Amino acid sequence: MKKVLYIAYFFPPVSGAGVQRSLKFSKYLQLYGWHPIIVTVKNSTYPLEDMSLLKDCMDNMEIVRVNSPLESIFRDGKVPKYLRPLLNYPDRHWGFALQAFLKARKYMKSVDAIITTSSPVSSHLAGYLLKTLYGVPWVADFRDPWTMNPFYKPYTRVHNWLDKKLEKAIIRKADFLIITTFDKEHHFVERPPDGKCLSIPNGYDEQDFININISRQKKGVFTIGYNGGLYDDVVTETFFKGFRQFINNYHLTPDHVKLSIYGYLRDPQVQEKWKDISEYVEFHGFIEHKASIQALYQTDVLLLLTRVGPHNSDYDNCIPGKTFEYLRSGQPILHVAQKECFVSNIIREFEQGVNAFQIEDVIEALNKLYTDWKAGQLINRVDPRILLFERRELTKQLADVLDHVTAYQHLGERKVTGEQV
Repeated sequence: MKKVLYIAYFFPPVSGAGVQRSLKFSKYLQLYGWHPIIVTVKNSTYPLEDMSLLKDCMDNMEIVRVNSPLESIFRDGKVPKYLRPLLNYPDRHWGFALQAFLKARKYMKSVDAIITTSSPVSSHLAGYLLKTLYGVPWVADFRDPWTMNPFYKPYTRVHNWLDKKLEKAIIRKADFLIITTFDKEHHFVERPPDGKCLSIPNGYDEQDFININISRQKKGVFTIGYNGGLYDDVVTETFFKGFRQFINNYHLTPDHVKLSIYGYLRDPQVQEKWKDISEYVEFHGFIEHKASIQALYQTDVLLLLTRVGPHNSDYDNCIPGKTFEYLRSGQPILHVAQKECFVSNIIREFEQGVNAFQIEDVIEALNKLYTDWKAGQLINRVDPRILLFERRELTKQLADVLDHVTAYQHLGERKVTGEQV
């Protein structure tokens, strides 16, 4: 079995959307002849943990944990603002990337390939150094764009210039690039060469749906469910304004309708958006991933919010990780976005919900869904095409990439200039 060194900051017990991708790839790579060696952080400052995710880490999966020096200092704001542009470069996780590089060196004679995944983007610098020093085939996985990200905010113009230089260097040095969207035109600062970039979207794991109670007995309250992080942005505001108006228009009480939020607040001030209708909102807080899957079936309609950039960016192919779990559940989806995007297209293609782009659209959609619910006519169906996004199928695509980049790699071509530890 071939070996791949996989550098991933976000890995269990750390939780969150970024964890699932690396975890599921690592879980299923062995089905396709690749044994992963995971290099991840030892004591993350990330606030979310889900110990249950460790059950997905196979017994024979090798996990190497390294420190991330100074990270807590950056997180806690102990570094003066005037020093942050210098010390936080290219991000506050650079200490992890450095330690991952140092630890990874001892594996370079025994591994056949390297994968690095961002964010944090500093992980790719570790891959760049390992590729340069040892010549091991390197695959860079960009879960999100870097300088083309609509939420990208460089400290200064100099940082912007440096970031773009680094991104171009990574694009050119890596043997292969992977993205999660279907739009490489807007994903990178420069277009990768043809045949060097592949989209492997996020997906769902069929095993997560085993032993889940999918009973859909009609309850007395029309329940809208939301899973994941909630942001204070224009899309969230559009939904809550529409939700509030829907309640008022039809004189509904909390005995008629409620919103159940299972997740966490990425922006604490978002609670202000439902302060005046708090009796209609149940905030359950962060729950384990398996419980979040069960929660999909404790609602009548699932709420999906697609964010866009703060300046109404043209980058409209962001696909929230929860999208595919929502689709796999078969539950009707209310998708709210600022404009037409890839997610609205897939909701329409799968015929599994309603898209809303304006406050009036939200009101109209909620009215239709509520009316259908009262009449017992909400449609619950799982489109067989969702199998294209099952984690094992997606991991096979990654394994094919690894097979491709190592096909012509001979041991004699490896560089041995780096120090072995």
